[in-house]
Amino acid sequence: VMCVMGFPDFTTFYRGLHQRDPFPWQQALAERVAACGWPGTIEVPTGLGKTTAIVVAVWELARQVHAGQPRSAPLRIVHIVDRTTLVDQTQRDLARLHTALHEAAADDGDDDPVGVVARALAEEFGTPLVIGHAHGSDRDDGWISSARTPVVVTMTAHQAVSRMLFRGFGISPGMRPVHAALLGVDALLLLDEPHLSTAALATLRTAAALQREHAELPVPPSHVVAMGA
Repeated sequence: VMCVMGFPDFTTFYRGLHQRDPFPWQQALAERVAACGWPGTIEVPTGLGKTTAIVVAVWELARQVHAGQPRSAPLRIVHIVDRTTLVDQTQRDLARLHTALHEAAADDGDDDPVGVVARALAEEFGTPLVIGHAHGSDRDDGWISSARTPVVVTMTAHQAVSRMLFRGFGISPGMRPVHAALLGVDALLLLDEPHLSTAALATLRTAAALQREHAELPVPPSHVVAMGA
């Protein structure tokens, strides 16, 4: 996917964020997503930057918005992993992405690829990105009030599945449908290290399949991607 009408290709955007090129598999994933959507599985070993899938998802959402095409890219990106240390690590990476996009959105540098992506999101949604996290009793649920803005949230498998099924640890009964809806529609669910969460993967995929079969909505359906060797 080359630069079109001033919008950067993924390698250019990634280089702007990290001052280095992405791995070939990361570039191939971005091209695949732009051409025909997300695969059901990303087979990449631990340590090769699987969480770059989040950056791909943010870039693809901005690309579609910038092009003015009907949106198939989900507005919410949920990174799910059954290790609280990895939730915390991913959250630190997200904080850097959040800062980079917000700083670039405020800059008028037309040639900056990060700025082009950030401004495309900010002009369409009012902000380039909102982030949050949830594992155990440690939660930042401010993203729940951001139903119409780009969101990346990290959480454990227990949190994701329980919320999808109208439960949720520490979630009040009145808010359970809200959490279920935000994960159940217009969301990309990236399940990392799926061998740790086989039951969660099956549940999330079943819920997403039932939605596609029985619901016609004006927003993209949720999609589940397993990430791991």
